[in-house]
Amino acid sequence: DELEEILFVSFSTGRNRLVDFAANEPVGQATAANIATDVLPPEFLNGNEFSQLAIGDFDADAIDDVFAWNPASGQNRLLLSTENSSNESPTRIDDQIPREFLNGNAFDGVRVLNTDVTGLIFADSLFFYDLDLGTNRTASGILV
Repeated sequence: DELEEILFVSFSTGRNRLVDFAANEPVGQATAANIATDVLPPEFLNGNEFSQLAIGDFDADAIDDVFAWNPASGQNRLLLSTENSSNESPTRIDDQIPREFLNGNAFDGVRVLNTDVTGLIFADSLFFYDLDLGTNRTASGILV
């Protein structure tokens, strides 16, 4: 798999930048990527409320969504993108996963689990883990 996009986010200001490599064009021996600033409204991610991001298709619409999370408090925010994401803000859902399932520093990381079955469409799941203790938890069917 080739790297298609990278999302950079400042958790203090919420400013963000998306680098899209899918539209690479040769420029001499290098390639130029499409760069867009503040593709997500900065107010959705600012104030140091979150320290972890996971990007996946959480509503099974074949468009990437963003899950932001604070391991200490369990606070989480789901940003659901639409086909018109370049023209409208994503749908913001606060604490889609109840905080008590994710707080207290029981987990220190999150990754996206992709389910890829030919001919079937599944929403991506989240895998929460603690590297030192080995504890883990999954959250799937977030919007189902």
